[in-house]
Amino acid sequence: MFREHRHPNGQITLHSTLLQDVGVPHAFTTAAGGLHIGTAAHLSPVLEVMNLHGRAVVMTRQVHGCHVTAPDARADEADAHVTDDPGELVAVRTADCVPVLLATHDVRCVAAVHAGWRGLLLRDGDAQGVLDHAVGAVCRRIGVEPGHVLGAIGPCISVEHYEVGGEFHDLMNRAGHGDHLCRGDDGRLRIDLRAIARQQLESLGMPVERIDVAPHCTFRDAELFHSYRRQGKGCGHMAAFIGPVNDGATR
Repeated sequence: MFREHRHPNGQITLHSTLLQDVGVPHAFTTAAGGLHIGTAAHLSPVLEVMNLHGRAVVMTRQVHGCHVTAPDARADEADAHVTDDPGELVAVRTADCVPVLLATHDVRCVAAVHAGWRGLLLRDGDAQGVLDHAVGAVCRRIGVEPGHVLGAIGPCISVEHYEVGGEFHDLMNRAGHGDHLCRGDDGRLRIDLRAIARQQLESLGMPVERIDVAPHCTFRDAELFHSYRRQGKGCGHMAAFIGPVNDGATR
């Protein structure tokens, strides 16, 4: 379940109750109040009202790939970031793609993931996409199994509005996600990115009850979200961010 929080400055953030229940600081920003996240600095108004402004924000250029950075191995380009440093927040930007936030149940290690169709469907070595890499990085970081990881799948474009070309038929079947490819009444192919992300997290060993899924559609819910499909090139972006709790860090 997701809750909406309206801040005094006019901004609206969304929060996973699953992550809130374990006390991990996080948020999915929206377009309310004209907020557009182009750089980490643009998160300042949100961090201020959430009392998180003292943390360093890790957010890099995204390339629809599978690379994951960590405190001892940051990079200029990546689509996922892991941290166990309570002085950090990790963040990704989206405008239809799937934002996923991860946290170990003891909230000592977290990750933010940007998952577009390439990141979800294309294999990278032995891993099936960016979520496989990110969950693995979180687990290795502090020595836990995927069953001890919580996940929140944030607002993204819904299957009703994500039309794709015929080339996705073979691509989806090769990736084992043919069940999430369908044709609308108009005969056009559509894919369900949200369902693919959830299926992948479950297949990695995360229990279904530890995965929260936002019901929103970035294309349809124009009053709340930026959308590349709806607005085209040059549209704004939302952010999803999260930080660990350890050694008395602010929750």
